Amino acid sequence: MPTLLTNRRMHPALAARIERSLHGGHHTSAWKRRMLVSLRFAVPAICIVCVAWLLSQLKQDNAAFAARKARLEQEVEQQQLPTSDKRLTRLNKVQAWLTRESSEYGGDLTSAELKDPRQLSDTLRRNLYYLRTDLAAARAGTPAKDLAGASSRDAFLLCFLSPPKDRGQRTLLSRVRTAYAGDERLGWDTRFAASLNTAYQGLPYMQSEWLERVKRTSELRVLESLEREQARAPVPAALKALDSELLLAVFDEPGEAGATVELDGERPHSVRVSLIDLESDRVLLRRRSRVSPDWIPEATRIRYARGMDACALGFDIRQGLDTPVAAQ
Repeated sequence: MPTLLTNRRMHPALAARIERSLHGGHHTSAWKRRMLVSLRFAVPAICIVCVAWLLSQLKQDNAAFAARKARLEQEVEQQQLPTSDKRLTRLNKVQAWLTRESSEYGGDLTSAELKDPRQLSDTLRRNLYYLRTDLAAARAGTPAKDLAGASSRDAFLLCFLSPPKDRGQRTLLSRVRTAYAGDERLGWDTRFAASLNTAYQGLPYMQSEWLERVKRTSELRVLESLEREQARAPVPAALKALDSELLLAVFDEPGEAGATVELDGERPHSVRVSLIDLESDRVLLRRRSRVSPDWIPEATRIRYARGMDACALGFDIRQGLDTPVAAQ
């Protein structure tokens, strides 16, 4: 085939060499043919190997995913509570009792067992839920779960279950500081009392809806998210809280009109205290008392008014139970 590099006046041998250099000789064409034949077989083989490897990796990934999902399902199944569980039955009674005790005051009451020192001690060693809330919120029918979310174990609980040795300001203040230091400091003295909120926080992870979410999972990203949520779920603490057989509820009535409000919100007002037996559906204790921070020194009142009133109230109620004759 003529090219621009050759012409008719060029020597034939030179023209032939140029043509061969441009288009390759016999040996070059044979090498290309062998390469093409080799590639024709090699490329499909390489593709087959790659696909097989990918399928093997996919199978391994699916097996690993199935194993992780099975472990999570097993863990969640082990913590499930049947709807007939008596612990759930007791918890489900809380809402009705909050509504009942926040309505018209039924009068002070002390059950027979609380009048006996030994039975009083045994009763207060039973596991109990603790809730402190505004009377108006409970009376309005606010769900117990929402009321519990705004409540925590406080100075009243500490001073009621483990009364200080006397009602002196320094003694009470020491207890209040312990309560203000947080749940972990309450420790041994309130070991039988659980915040109602703890039960409600862990309960969703013990019900069938959570298990169904795990079973429906088909993506690794979602499974990893559920694993993290399960790891953070307060299930052990909630299971312990659900052993509670009593409910200790404290209701703060509205503040007195025209009264001074302290920096921490404390003001003169009445407080209702109810101790309910959720097993036998009975009121064991009911009290209504007025509290006011007027008795607290100003330097202490600025920061600890609410806690001091709460601790003093817990001490007074417990003192009345421990010494019923003097209380009369």
